[in-house]
Amino acid sequence: FQNRLGELNMRSSDEYIGYSGFGLIADKRKTDGLKGGPTEAVPELFVDLYDDSQPRSFAAIQRYLTETKDRCDRLRAKTSVSAGSIACHQITCLIQAVFTMRIPIPKPQAAPTEEKSSLEEDPSRKSTCPFANATPTNDERMAALKAIHGLLIHYIAATLSTNLDRADEAARAVTSMAILAVFDAVVRMRTTVPDGKKDEKSSGEAKTKKKNTHDVVARLLCGTKVDAASIAGTKGVKGYSICLTSFQGYQLRRISDRMLFTDPHILDTRHRVFDYFERMPFSKSPALFSWKPEPPRGGLFSGQYKQPTFQVQEDDTTMKFVKELLDQCGLMYTLPPRKKRGRVAGHVRGAQNPDAMTDLERQSRWIMGEAFDQAPEVLLLRDVIFLHRLILEPAALLKIGNAPFRSVSLWYLSQATPKWDFHDCNRDGTVSLLRVAICNEKHNIKFAPGYAQKSPASLSLLGTRNDADEDAVLQKTELQRFGDTLSEEESERLMTYLTTPYLAIPLVLEFFAKQRVGALLNPWLRDIFESVLFEPRAYVSDSFNKIDKIPVESKQRDPLLGTSHGVLMREAKNAPRSLLGPLAKIVSQTLELCIGDYTSTFATLLMRIIRITYFILSFVRHARQCHKTPKDSTENRILRLLGPNGATAILHRWLVESETAGDVERSTEMHSHLALLHAIRGTIEKEESSQDMVSTKTVSDLCCSSAFVLSWHSEAKSAKFVIQHLSDKKRAGQAIPLLPVPLHDVFLIYEKSRADICHCAQKADSAMLDQLLGRVASVSLQRANPGEMAEVQWRGWASVASKPLICSKVVESSHPYKPLTDYYETVRFPGTPYISIYFDEKCATEEYSDFVTIYKDESCTSFWGKERKFSGPAAGEWPGAGGRP
Repeated sequence: FQNRLGELNMRSSDEYIGYSGFGLIADKRKTDGLKGGPTEAVPELFVDLYDDSQPRSFAAIQRYLTETKDRCDRLRAKTSVSAGSIACHQITCLIQAVFTMRIPIPKPQAAPTEEKSSLEEDPSRKSTCPFANATPTNDERMAALKAIHGLLIHYIAATLSTNLDRADEAARAVTSMAILAVFDAVVRMRTTVPDGKKDEKSSGEAKTKKKNTHDVVARLLCGTKVDAASIAGTKGVKGYSICLTSFQGYQLRRISDRMLFTDPHILDTRHRVFDYFERMPFSKSPALFSWKPEPPRGGLFSGQYKQPTFQVQEDDTTMKFVKELLDQCGLMYTLPPRKKRGRVAGHVRGAQNPDAMTDLERQSRWIMGEAFDQAPEVLLLRDVIFLHRLILEPAALLKIGNAPFRSVSLWYLSQATPKWDFHDCNRDGTVSLLRVAICNEKHNIKFAPGYAQKSPASLSLLGTRNDADEDAVLQKTELQRFGDTLSEEESERLMTYLTTPYLAIPLVLEFFAKQRVGALLNPWLRDIFESVLFEPRAYVSDSFNKIDKIPVESKQRDPLLGTSHGVLMREAKNAPRSLLGPLAKIVSQTLELCIGDYTSTFATLLMRIIRITYFILSFVRHARQCHKTPKDSTENRILRLLGPNGATAILHRWLVESETAGDVERSTEMHSHLALLHAIRGTIEKEESSQDMVSTKTVSDLCCSSAFVLSWHSEAKSAKFVIQHLSDKKRAGQAIPLLPVPLHDVFLIYEKSRADICHCAQKADSAMLDQLLGRVASVSLQRANPGEMAEVQWRGWASVASKPLICSKVVESSHPYKPLTDYYETVRFPGTPYISIYFDEKCATEEYSDFVTIYKDESCTSFWGKERKFSGPAAGEWPGAGGRP
C-alpha cells in the first residue's frame, strides 16, 4: 500500500481506513487477458435473426451492418448458457449471407483527382453502387467501419471454433475478401465537412497554422494531387492499395482456382470482389500492411519469450503512409497514449521522450498503438487487413503449427482480436521490430511454409506432371489403381480426362455413370470426383479470348479457357443436359445398391451422392435465374428419384433403424442430408408457385431435420474426421475433403430459408402452429420419426414478443466449501411452468465423496435428473457447463 500512496495523491500521514474492494480500486493492471466474449448474467436466449431487407443506400447499409453486429453480439452472449458451437455456426452463416447475398459489393470508382475516366462515363456503374455518390457524416462512416471491424472479428472467432473442410475454407476466404472490399470502399469515402470546420479557411493565416485533418486517411488513400507525389515518391502513382495476399504471399485469385466452391453465390461474390480490386484506380499503387512475417527464433525455447512478428524497414510503404498521416495531423513529434498494460516488451529507451527517438520509432509506436483520435480508422484498417491475411491461411495448418490454437475449442472475441506492440528499433532508426499476437499474447505465431494442401485431382499426386497431356499418361507403365478399385484401363481413361480440366466435368460424370458408381466408395476417387466438379479452375474476367489453335497448349490453357464464375457454372449455363443426364444415372444406380440397413457402406455413398446432387442443382437453378436458361426435363427425373418414393423414403427407413439402435451419430448424418432434400423441394415449390411460397409440409420437414442436427450436431465427430485425414500418410498434402456431416450447409440452408419459415408461421392458425412446432420438438428430442405424423405433445405456442419475464437466481457455495457439512437451499419461482438449471464451468467437488442433488420438494425423497448425485472435477459432466445440455 505504501508504494501506491504517490499514485493516489495521498500523504503518508493520512490514516488508512480499510474497506471491502479497496484492492480492486488500487489495482491498475489490465484485465483484458481474463475476459471472454460479451456475456451477461442471464443472456437473451432468443435472438431475432429475421431481416429480409435489401439495403441499397449507404445509410441503410450502415444501419444494417450495425444491427448485424448487434445480433452477433447477442448470439455470442448465448454461449455462456448454451452450446457455443451452435452460436458459432449461426454467426458464420449470418455474416456469410450478409456479405455474399445482401450487402452489395462496391464497384470500382474513379480516383477523386481524375476529371474524366472510363468508370465515370458509365452511368450504370455509378447509379447502382451505393458507395459511389454517398456523402455521409464522419459519425456514420465510423459507425459502419466499426461494425465491419467487429463483424470480421466475430467471423474469424466463429470459424476458428468450428471444423472446416475445403468448401468451408473457400467460402471463408471469399467472405473475408468481401468484407475487406466493403471496408475499403467505406474508408475511402469522403464525408461532409462539419460546420465548425467550414470557418477555418476564413483567413490565410489560419490555413498555414492549422492542419486540416478532415478525411485525412481517405485523402491519403485516394492520393490527391497534393499528397500523391510526397507519399509514393513518384507522380505516376497515386494513392495506396491494401495488401490482399496471405502471409506466404499467395493471392486469393491464384489459390482459389483449386478450392472447392459448392455455392454459386460464393463464386458470384468472388467475381465481383476481384472486379472491384483489379479495376479500381489504385490497384497498382503500393500496398499497405504487406509485411512479411519473421519466423520465431530460438528452437525449443522460442515460445518462452515474446519475439517480433515483422521486421520493417525505414523506406517501407506503410511507414511512409504513417509519416505523412502524422504530418497531416500535426503529430510528427509526439507519442501515442501509453498502453494500459504498462511497459511494453522490448527496447524502452526514451519511451516517454519523443525527442530521444528516431522518426521510425515514433511512427512505429503510433501504428502499433491502441488509440489514434485524429484518425481512428487507420487502426481499424490495420486489424482488418491482418485478419484477412490470417483467414487466407488454411485453418488446419494454423492449428497444426500453433499449439494455443488447438487448445482453444471456443474462441472468445478478445482472443480473436489482434494485440499489437512495438518491440524494438535499432539505434540508427532504419529497422523497426513489430509484434502482433492472437489467441495468446505470449505466443509467437507460426505460419506453415507454403500452401501445402493440394487438390486430390492434382496429377502430381497420381504420379505424373500437372501439365501432362494424354500422350504422357498413355506412355506410363504403372498407373494409380486406387487400391485395385479401378482396372488399369479404367485408371488410364480417368487420368486422360484429368489432363483436360476444362472439359473434364461431363467426361468424368459419364465415366462414373457407366456402372462405376460403386467405385465412389473409395475415398480418394470420391474426392477426385468432387474436385473435378466444384473446382472453378483459373479465373479470368468476362472478356472473351479468341482461340486460334486446337488443342490449346498447356501454358495458354488458363488465360484462354478460364472463366469468371467457374467451369461448373459455364456447363450449367451452356449445356445443363451434359450435367443432369449422367447425374440422373448415378443417382438411379446408387438407389439400386441401397438394399441393406443403415450401417451399409452404400448408405454413406447415397448421402454423398445426395449432397453432390444438391450442389449441382443449385448451380443449374442459379444459371436459370441469372441467364434465363430453359429448364431441362432431366431435372424432373432427378427430383422424382430424390422424392418421397426414392431417396427420401430410404433415409426415413434408415432413421427408424438408427434411432432404434441408439446410433445418434448416424441419425445426425441422415437428418443433415434430409435437410438438403427438403431444401431442394422447397426451391422447386417456390419456382412453381405463383405467390413464391413454400408449402407448410416442406417447412415442417426442413425444420424437423434442422432442429435434430442443431440438437445433436456434437455427435458428428467432425474433429475426429479432420485428425484422421491429417494423420493419413497415404494422403499427405491433400486438402481436407468434405466432412461426413454437412453442418455448415444445414445452418446456411436454415439462414436462407428463414423468411419462408417466418411467413409460414405467420399465416398458420394456432392449431396448425401447435402441429408444426410440436412435430419439430418431437423429432429433435427423438420422440418421433420425421416420416410419421406424431401426436401433438406441446400446445399453446406463443410468440417470443409475448414471452413472460425470465427470472433467475444464482446459488453459490463458499469457496472453498466447508468439509463435513450438508448445505440446503430452497429455490422458488411461483407460477413458472418450468425451471432450467445450469452449472458453471468451474463447478467441482471431490468425486464420489461430495455431491450436489436437486430435490423436487422439501421432503428430499425424489430428485430431478438422471442421477441423484452430481460430483467430480470441473471437466466432468456437470449439466449446462461447457455447452452441455
